[in-house]
Amino acid sequence: MAGGDITAARAEARGQEPVPVNLLGTIAVPVAKRMAPVAAVLVVALWLIRRAGRPRR
Repeated sequence: MAGGDITAARAEARGQEPVPVNLLGTIAVPVAKRMAPVAAVLVVALWLIRRAGRPRR
């Protein structure tokens, strides 16, 4: 038996190749849900810091 015959037999025994998972598309929504409150707190904190640094009239 040649090496190519064995490889072809293994490929047939396994069936179809598995479909790769799109990890970015899969985890984008959960990551966005967790990052939204953090981003909101940062925006408010930066706004307060900038506002505190201005002289009042």
